[in-house]
Amino acid sequence: GSVEARDLLDEVAWRVQLFQHYPEAVRRVVHFASPPYYANSDDQTILDDVLVSAVLRNRTFLGSTARFEASTRYKPAGPKWDLLPDARLLRAARVAFWRAARYPGM
Repeated sequence: GSVEARDLLDEVAWRVQLFQHYPEAVRRVVHFASPPYYANSDDQTILDDVLVSAVLRNRTFLGSTARFEASTRYKPAGPKWDLLPDARLLRAARVAFWRAARYPGM
């Protein structure tokens, strides 16, 4: 395997362990989060964010941790995701991600 792949897996493991062992850390990366924290260990969405972070070379928690701390059927008390500036940032990050993936080096 490559060093880059190892680094991606290390980042996923770090995030999952951090949020499982210290759920209050969610509040440090998501300004609107409040207990009980829901998005503390969803490894699939964390992997998605790690991939976006790696491609864009900018660490993000928007698609996993932030998105699931907003209002969902599991956490109805959170703020409405679509009304948060974070939702617009996530959409822009995903567009940039797909552009970078489609046209490497641009």
